[in-house]
Amino acid sequence: REQLSTAGQPVAGTSLRYRNHEIELAWHHHFDERERWRVYTRLAWGRNLDNGSGYFDFDRSLASVQLRFRGGPWEVRAQGRVIYYDYAVQQSDVNTGELRRRALVSSGLRVERKLRAAVRAFAEYDHEQALTNLSYDGYRANVVNLGLDWEF
Repeated sequence: REQLSTAGQPVAGTSLRYRNHEIELAWHHHFDERERWRVYTRLAWGRNLDNGSGYFDFDRSLASVQLRFRGGPWEVRAQGRVIYYDYAVQQSDVNTGELRRRALVSSGLRVERKLRAAVRAFAEYDHEQALTNLSYDGYRANVVNLGLDWEF
């Protein structure tokens, strides 16, 4: 893949490469001695840099939380996440002169029941929405999964 100019045009005879840097802070906490209730929280920041004009350069911030309950054969998990992208060079096609911004907001719920030592049934729902200042980059998705997990 070729590098792109600041206007988003291919630069002939070049090769595109990225450097990624990321720092993350995570916290796990059990609320009871039997470890039935747990929270898992993550905060992260990263920077993506290309080896060309900076067209693909962006900063990324992430915040997520997951709450889990385990009781007997049941496990229930609820989670939420926000990821924010701030681009250094790419322009919005909605607001002239504004740099590209993008936020992904997601939430989910998973219910799982152990049927046998290595078999679990599950149902899960996930919702994700992309909020952006590019006309073609936004979306909303809902996903439902039902199934069996079998470990062998």
